[in-house]
Amino acid sequence: MEKIPQQEESAGRHALKIGVKMLLVLIVIYIFAYGVGVTKINLEEPQDPQRQAVTTRVIRALARPDFFTYHEESRSMDVTVVMPCPAVVKGVQSSLEGRVVTMVPNCVNTNQDVLTISGTGFRPRTDGIVRWYPPGAVATTRALTSFRTDGEGNFEETFSFPDVRITEEPQRIEVEEQWNTGISGLSETSKITIEKIIETIFLALMATTVGTILAVPISFLAARNIMEKVGLPLASIMSAVVAIPFGYFLGFYVTQLLLNMAEFANAQIGLGFVVATAVAVISLLILRFGPPIFTDEPQSLGQSIFSAVRLLISSLLMFYAIAILANIGVEFGLWMRDELGFFSILGNLIYLISDAIRVLSPLTIGILMGLVAASLGSRYGQEAILRVDGVPARLITGVTSALGAGIAIFAIGSALNWLYQFDNPQYWTRYPAVIGGLIMFGIGFFVDPKKHFPIGFWIYTFTRSVLNIIRSIEPLIYVIVFAVWVGIGPFAGVLALTIHTVAALGKLFSEQVENIAEGPIEAITATGANSLQMIVFAVIPQIIPPYIAFTLYRWDINVRFSTIIGFAGGGGIGFVLVQNINLLKYRQAAVMMIAIAVVVMSLDYVSSKIRTRIN
Repeated sequence: MEKIPQQEESAGRHALKIGVKMLLVLIVIYIFAYGVGVTKINLEEPQDPQRQAVTTRVIRALARPDFFTYHEESRSMDVTVVMPCPAVVKGVQSSLEGRVVTMVPNCVNTNQDVLTISGTGFRPRTDGIVRWYPPGAVATTRALTSFRTDGEGNFEETFSFPDVRITEEPQRIEVEEQWNTGISGLSETSKITIEKIIETIFLALMATTVGTILAVPISFLAARNIMEKVGLPLASIMSAVVAIPFGYFLGFYVTQLLLNMAEFANAQIGLGFVVATAVAVISLLILRFGPPIFTDEPQSLGQSIFSAVRLLISSLLMFYAIAILANIGVEFGLWMRDELGFFSILGNLIYLISDAIRVLSPLTIGILMGLVAASLGSRYGQEAILRVDGVPARLITGVTSALGAGIAIFAIGSALNWLYQFDNPQYWTRYPAVIGGLIMFGIGFFVDPKKHFPIGFWIYTFTRSVLNIIRSIEPLIYVIVFAVWVGIGPFAGVLALTIHTVAALGKLFSEQVENIAEGPIEAITATGANSLQMIVFAVIPQIIPPYIAFTLYRWDINVRFSTIIGFAGGGGIGFVLVQNINLLKYRQAAVMMIAIAVVVMSLDYVSSKIRTRIN
């Protein structure tokens, strides 16, 4: 077959392409030119002699970290200075034991006069300081300059006086050289660094542990392959929304009531322990004797209600026993913290866990009960829709939609009112809730009652959006808020890192869930397993190794983050490091920088070994 020659490109089109390419090149050049201007890059500043001198001193100080204290020796000699200068200005020289100090000139008139002091015959490569002893009984010694001798024991420095003290007699200038004769122990900086680096490691550990625990369940909500398959009728979704506040407030106030009932253990510790033991035994007996509560066999309505009542009573009794033990734990932990000396940290742990149960359990159980109520509401709402058709089904959908929308709008409006404190809160809470409820009643009545809406995809999108928002804000910002709330210290750092860890690990974990193999899921589903069984037996075994690897990596990241958040009051070694930098104590800062580097490298090595084993 004869090859058809391609039509030659016209000269105008070729010129146009060249012009477009040149224009793109010019745009790129302009972008970088604008970037240079915005970032104010200036190569003249680093060449300034004064800046170079200061930078050199900083680098030399960082290169000599203050690890140890030393046995020090010193020797000094004096020269004199005259204030003001006589008619004839000249220099002065002093010698002692082979050392010679020369100062030119030997007088000053103003604090802007510059003097040059030099020395020969000193110890090679030795630090020293030049001091002025101002006249007057209460005058304070003033450091004028410091020096370091070269390999031959010579030095030369220039300086000026901070002020001029006119006297008839010459004033004393001391030149002192100092050197170390041996290590006497760890420096105070090293001791503080060890204490703070341990605090930093455990600060990161606590944040990583709590953040991981919270990120695991969130990761399933943020996994598209798990959530996009979840679809429910509108009545089922809205029934869940209606049930949430009832479950939350029931769990919150019942828990608070049980905690109040358990307070007698504060004064009756022995009796409280006996009561807690008896209540726990009764709770276990209720579960043990009688038909199984959790079974795969079908149960009648009466059996289901009886099992639910037994489980509820047993749970309430068990938590009451835990509440009594928490009150006992608070008192016992305080006693251990005050009396056991070295083991007081165990008492502090017992106190903290017990106090956390008392403080956090109403909120935690309230949230759990809200989720349980939402699950039950969704289940019974779906069953109600499946059992009826026509107008009754539409009425159920309309009523549940109205109630669910009203509750959701009221909750959002109340949150906005708490945040912004509106003058007329009813315009943001009650009125929108009523209007929104009426609108949703109409929508719910006319929509297909049995149509499944992608609630799983909505939850996935919302969860991913929240995680991205939280991740986009650096822990340094969070720690500023938490430092105001709980005070400056490591606790604020733990809270800030925990928030960021939840968001970061939630995203990484969810991506691992999305990348799992589908074969085990299909195999488990084919056996008739429900969603929970599918997650337990098909998903979790595949994600445990990467979850552990990401958790270890996050601990490494949190150690480095701990240094930064310490700058804003988050505790740890960063808090002390920024103080030393602000005070220009670069030798002390160098010790802390080295400690951070060693810890990060060690954690990286250990985590890599662990990841190798679990993979």
